[in-house]
Amino acid sequence: MEKGGVHSLALAMLLDIYPEHHEEWVDKHLVPMVRGEYSAPVVPSPYFMYYIFEALKKAHREPEIIDCIRRWWGSMLDRGLTTTEEIWNGKPGKDSLCHAWSAHPIIHLSNILLGIWQEAPGWKRVRFRPAFSKLRSVRGKVAVPQGIIEAGWERRGKEIAVSLDLPKGIVGIVDLPGVGEKRLRGKGRWILDGKKVDRWIRPNIPVRQ
Repeated sequence: MEKGGVHSLALAMLLDIYPEHHEEWVDKHLVPMVRGEYSAPVVPSPYFMYYIFEALKKAHREPEIIDCIRRWWGSMLDRGLTTTEEIWNGKPGKDSLCHAWSAHPIIHLSNILLGIWQEAPGWKRVRFRPAFSKLRSVRGKVAVPQGIIEAGWERRGKEIAVSLDLPKGIVGIVDLPGVGEKRLRGKGRWILDGKKVDRWIRPNIPVRQ
């Protein structure tokens, strides 16, 4: 494999270097690595996984990101940690178990499941396009200079109830199946036909927001 391992491949993807090889890198290296099926010379640290996930976003492999977060960061919860560690399986008294840069999954969860994507400087414009997984419901908040963005969705039988609350000063580009692309200020509520919603809806936006 290319010198530098999956680290260099992810960064090359984000910089659009050798785009003709991106699909191969994702299928042969990045996806097997996040699945735990790949023996990398150097395993990316929890911090560097941010760039791995950004590359996978660019390749529209959102399910792999969510599953990796569930397993790898979930193991931190299983060990009783309340903060994110600097290296995998860190040892108390030896390694840092409180490393802020390892807490980036909140960004990816906010993008993919909650559906909040920044589209303009200062958060003046956001795109709302959540990926509807097999979860029953998702709800969360994103702090921005204008205040708090609140969003969520919930399965109700054969329907999905979706909500978005934007603080003053933000324009939302709502991009939902069956609704189309519409501009929104303030609050929005929608009821979607669950049968017509793909499991994963891929946000068609640049990786660098």
